[in-house]
Amino acid sequence: MSDKPVKFDTIPQLEVILKSIDLEDSALLTPILDSREVDSSEKIIIQKYMKLYEISGRPSVALLQKEIPGRNFEVDPIEKEALPDYIQLYLYNKKNMQVSKNLMELSAKVRSEGLNESIVSELSKLTKSEVVQHKFTDIADEYIDRYENQEYAIGIPTGISFVDEMVGGIHKGEVTCIAGYAGHCKTTLAVNSAYNALKSGFNVLYCSFEVPKESIYNDFLSRHSNDNKFKMRIPHYGLKKRSLKPEQWDYVKEVIRTRFKKYGWKTIHCR
Repeated sequence: MSDKPVKFDTIPQLEVILKSIDLEDSALLTPILDSREVDSSEKIIIQKYMKLYEISGRPSVALLQKEIPGRNFEVDPIEKEALPDYIQLYLYNKKNMQVSKNLMELSAKVRSEGLNESIVSELSKLTKSEVVQHKFTDIADEYIDRYENQEYAIGIPTGISFVDEMVGGIHKGEVTCIAGYAGHCKTTLAVNSAYNALKSGFNVLYCSFEVPKESIYNDFLSRHSNDNKFKMRIPHYGLKKRSLKPEQWDYVKEVIRTRFKKYGWKTIHCR
């Protein structure tokens, strides 16, 4: 599916889209309403159409021609597969969420009623649904490629050899949680992983909800000084307590900080 911004000249005629979707899914039109590439007059038409739909359900062609003059609504709807990618993706995800909800409800029934004939029948229908079949097809078709493709085999390195050997780094599509008691190096590991991701060419967004940005910068500068290309390693506590020797501080300002800036470090401070 495409994740590019919606451009009006790349999507089917607006009237066709409006007649081809169920506007109970009004979120389908949000990318068009939000897009800077779509003319404001088109957005006004969408808003009018949605208003009419809210009042009386799918409006008739006669009502549309009356309320939105100058546009041709004598058009036939098109198949889902011909709609823009972002609409197809929304519809697929909606079905996916509904299937997940149904499975949860079936699980609750099994716990309370046991596995009876009615539940088996419902489960059979679910497993034959388009969403479930698509998931199984995807897995079967992509399994060999994912196994053999190094892009999937190697994640973002944490920089800690035994961790990278065990789990292969941080993988796309996974959530990695670092847990531990206070003072047990959670931040150190997070900074180390973020730093190694930067060095490997990845973009990094580091969000801190309690640690000041100066402290995070200290962490990264200290970690950066441990790179083999530097002749002087700078302790984090020395930066934090401002207790570095003059020559250490000069080295931080003139060498370490300057080379670290090439990674494009930026901070956003929110209160």
